[in-house]
Amino acid sequence: MSINSYLDKLEGTSKRHVLLIVTPKEKYPNQYLDETYYELEKSILEKPKSYISIYGDDPNEVMQFVAFREYIRPEFTDRYLLREDRTNKVKRMDEKELISFIVAKHFYDTVPYGEKKEEEAIKDGEVQANQFLEKYPLSRFEHASVVLGKDTKEANVLIKLNFTNLSDNYYFDYVYVR
Repeated sequence: MSINSYLDKLEGTSKRHVLLIVTPKEKYPNQYLDETYYELEKSILEKPKSYISIYGDDPNEVMQFVAFREYIRPEFTDRYLLREDRTNKVKRMDEKELISFIVAKHFYDTVPYGEKKEEEAIKDGEVQANQFLEKYPLSRFEHASVVLGKDTKEANVLIKLNFTNLSDNYYFDYVYVR
């Protein structure tokens, strides 16, 4: 298969950032800053109290965790509607979409830099996707997908943040689809 067949399974169209958020079942965060959110944030932000610049060439003025909470969190959290007593959930991924995300991520991490040819990157991405599904199976984890448009304020903040995946219960990553 070509990379386009994988990209077609991802959310959104044209140039965009696609986020992958993985949490244990029933622990996906909503818009409130509660324990489920703090666990996710603690697990994925590498340097939460270091400063970044979000206003161009200005000196670093905002802590990473503040920028993450202000710009990124509203985009990927579920929204509980109190007056209707229901939750609007962000899109959850199925197995094909998850495999497509991992393949696209590996593809864009290697092919543009000449590290691998297209076919090799796709094949290796499929292997990585299967390993990922073994570690984070759909039966035990929620896999959410969120799209940020190219050159939006949220996307520009996202690429300045430092991420890590310190926990076996949470995972956060993104791919820029060109």
